[in-house]
Amino acid sequence: VKYLELPPKTTAWVNEIKNQYSRPEDRLRQLTQFFEQPGFEYTLSPGAYDNMDQFLFERKKGFCEHYAAAFGSMARALG
Repeated sequence: VKYLELPPKTTAWVNEIKNQYSRPEDRLRQLTQFFEQPGFEYTLSPGAYDNMDQFLFERKKGFCEHYAAAFGSMARALG
Protein backbone atom coordinates (compact mmCIF):
# COMPACT_ATOMS: atom_id res chain seq x y z
CA VAL A 1 0.00 0.00 0.00
CA LYS A 2 1.59 3.21 -1.21
CA TYR A 3 0.62 5.42 1.76
CA LEU A 4 2.44 3.06 4.14
CA GLU A 5 5.75 3.32 2.25
CA LEU A 6 8.53 5.20 4.00
CA PRO A 7 10.86 7.63 2.21
CA PRO A 8 14.39 6.44 1.29
CA LYS A 9 16.48 7.57 4.30
CA THR A 10 13.86 6.35 6.76
CA THR A 11 13.63 3.01 4.94
CA ALA A 12 17.41 2.63 5.05
CA TRP A 13 17.48 3.33 8.80
CA VAL A 14 14.67 0.82 9.43
CA ASN A 15 16.40 -1.86 7.35
CA GLU A 16 19.69 -1.29 9.17
CA ILE A 17 18.01 -1.74 12.56
CA LYS A 18 16.10 -4.83 11.36
CA ASN A 19 19.38 -6.37 10.18
CA GLN A 20 21.13 -5.64 13.48
CA TYR A 21 18.37 -6.63 15.90
CA SER A 22 15.97 -9.56 15.66
CA ARG A 23 13.94 -8.98 18.82
CA PRO A 24 11.11 -6.42 18.56
CA GLU A 25 11.94 -4.97 21.98
CA ASP A 26 15.54 -4.29 20.87
CA ARG A 27 14.30 -2.62 17.70
CA LEU A 28 11.91 -0.46 19.69
CA ARG A 29 14.72 0.52 22.06
CA GLN A 30 16.76 1.68 19.05
CA LEU A 31 13.79 3.67 17.78
CA THR A 32 13.37 5.36 21.13
CA GLN A 33 17.08 6.19 21.24
CA PHE A 34 16.86 7.62 17.73
CA PHE A 35 14.39 10.26 18.94
CA GLU A 36 16.52 10.97 22.01
CA GLN A 37 19.44 12.12 19.84
CA PRO A 38 20.55 15.73 20.13
CA GLY A 39 19.06 18.05 17.55
CA PHE A 40 15.39 17.15 17.77
CA GLU A 41 13.33 20.17 18.74
CA TYR A 42 9.68 20.54 19.67
CA THR A 43 8.14 23.58 18.01
CA LEU A 44 4.64 24.66 17.04
CA SER A 45 5.96 26.29 13.86
CA PRO A 46 8.27 23.83 12.08
CA GLY A 47 7.17 24.83 8.60
CA ALA A 48 5.97 22.41 5.93
CA TYR A 49 7.73 19.17 5.09
CA ASP A 50 7.75 17.34 1.77
CA ASN A 51 8.33 13.99 3.47
CA MET A 52 9.32 12.27 6.70
CA ASP A 53 13.02 12.20 5.73
CA GLN A 54 13.17 15.99 5.96
CA PHE A 55 11.77 15.88 9.49
CA LEU A 56 13.88 12.95 10.74
CA PHE A 57 17.23 13.61 9.09
CA GLU A 58 17.42 17.26 8.11
CA ARG A 59 15.43 19.80 10.14
CA LYS A 60 14.36 17.67 13.13
CA LYS A 61 11.76 20.23 14.20
CA GLY A 62 8.11 19.44 14.78
CA PHE A 63 5.18 19.11 17.12
CA CYS A 64 3.31 16.12 18.54
CA GLU A 65 1.76 15.00 15.25
CA HIS A 66 5.17 14.90 13.55
CA TYR A 67 6.70 12.82 16.32
CA ALA A 68 3.70 10.50 16.71
CA ALA A 69 3.33 9.83 12.99
CA ALA A 70 7.04 9.23 12.47
CA PHE A 71 7.37 7.00 15.55
CA GLY A 72 4.27 4.98 14.70
CA SER A 73 5.25 4.52 11.06
CA MET A 74 8.78 3.48 11.93
CA ALA A 75 7.62 1.12 14.71
CA ARG A 76 5.23 -0.57 12.29
CA ALA A 77 8.00 -0.95 9.71
CA LEU A 78 10.33 -2.41 12.36
CA GLY A 79 7.75 -5.10 13.07
